[in-house]
Formats: sequence, C-alpha cells, structure tokens
Amino acid sequence: MVVGHSGEPAADHVVRRYSCGFVDLHEAPAMAERFVAPLGRRWLHVQGVAWRAAELAPAVPVEQRAPLVAAAWLHDIGYSPRICHTGFHSLDAARYLRATGWPAVVVILVAHHSGARFEAAERGLAHTLLAEFPYQDSPLHDALATADLTTGPVGERLSYEEWISDILGRYAPKHPTHRAALRAGPALALAVHRTLQRSQVGHRPLPAAGGGGACQERRTASTTISGRDPVLAGLGATERDTRANEHAQDQGPDTTPPRDPQIIRASYVLSSRKLG
Repeated sequence: MVVGHSGEPAADHVVRRYSCGFVDLHEAPAMAERFVAPLGRRWLHVQGVAWRAAELAPAVPVEQRAPLVAAAWLHDIGYSPRICHTGFHSLDAARYLRATGWPAVVVILVAHHSGARFEAAERGLAHTLLAEFPYQDSPLHDALATADLTTGPVGERLSYEEWISDILGRYAPKHPTHRAALRAGPALALAVHRTLQRSQVGHRPLPAAGGGGACQERRTASTTISGRDPVLAGLGATERDTRANEHAQDQGPDTTPPRDPQIIRASYVLSSRKLG
C-alpha cells in the first residue's frame, strides 16, 4: 500500500490511468476540494485557475491538455495543514501527489508552478526542489503559470500586470513570496506572453469534447453558464469554509464579494480530440 506524507493510504481511485492515456479529471477537482475548500477564498482562486487552464488548453499539444487542467486543480493543495510539512506549498503538494501515485507530468507541473523555483531559492529549498523534481522549461509550464497568474484571489480574471501588482502589495517586502515575485517577474511575464500567443483564445470558452471508440464515456464534457462565466468541473455544491487560519490570513483581508457559488459545476474531461 502506498502511503502519502500525511499518512493517508493511496486508494486505487486516486488516479485512474486509462488505456487511452487520460488523466482523471474527476478526481483532481475532488481532491482539490478536500484540501483547499477549508482554506476560505483560496478555493475560489483554484476554481478560477482550473477554468482558465481549460480555456488555455489549445496552447499545448493535445496529449498534454488533461495534465494541464489536473495540475491547475491541484496546484495549491500544499497549503492544506493536512499535508503542509515544509511550509512551501509547491514542494509539499508535489510530494503528496508523487506519494499517492499521480503521473509524473502532473507532479512536476505542481512542483514548479508559477516560478516556484524562485521562491524555493528564497526559502533555502532550491536544491531540495530541483533534486526531487527536475525542471525543464516548456509550453506546458508556461500554460499553467499563465492560468495561475491571470486569476485573482477570488477567481476573477486579471492581467499579469494586475496580478504582480496585487502580490507585491499583499506581501511585505521581506516575505519570500514578494522577493520571489520580483526575481521571477521577467521570466513569468514572458511565459504569459508566449502562452497567449500560442493559444489565441482570449475569453472564448472551449467546446465540449466528443468522439467515439472505447474511451467515449471518458470523453464526456459539459459546460453551463452562470451569468457570463463558463463553468468547469465535476463537483457538487460546496459550502465554503470561512474559518480563519494561517493560509486564509496569508491571502489578506477578504474585501471582495465571493463569486457566484454556481461557478464550477459541470464535469469536463479533456479527450485526445483537438478542442477548438
């Protein structure tokens, strides 16, 4: 039995490796909800990042789209006290995902999302991160960074410039996240620029995936609209936990009304069929 850092057994359902090569996008949002929903508004951010990643999927090859969206769901689970061991959420999340059997491509994406190597250096963890999870620049890493860096604290759409302004204003100058943002800024800005050029999708919602064959039942997709927001994921309604904790406090005071609770309702499993 595989056991994660938290001592939880890795049940067979954690990752379903299909014969046609899909990453299970039903389990990713379910796991994200378990770990992140108790952290308050960070859960809204994660849902927004997941939708943005699906929107940017045309920026990467077809076979990388499911890992992209799965990593978007899972990128912030390391903030959960249940698996937070080093205090560096990217490393803690990647270790948990590796221990519970997620594919290496998803694990590496989460380990290095949004310039994590720069923050690792600020925290004295660069050698540890790179030794356990080697980094190689790629359109896939660019796309996940873009999804994260163009989504605000409550899931709202931001420009990269608005994102970095928010980070530098929200964290004190001596905070590792502030220092890392200053160091990583040029590289992250280029990642966003490259992804937007590759995707050319702007705010256009993705169509439903289709196709037949043995994997047809795993290629189901549906989207619904709440106001003007397309929605993504396979979750039931979740009562957001607003308990004060160090992670929610780290986000700063919540002065922005939460997004409509209907945002993230539909199931979306990317297929090998080209979307768009």
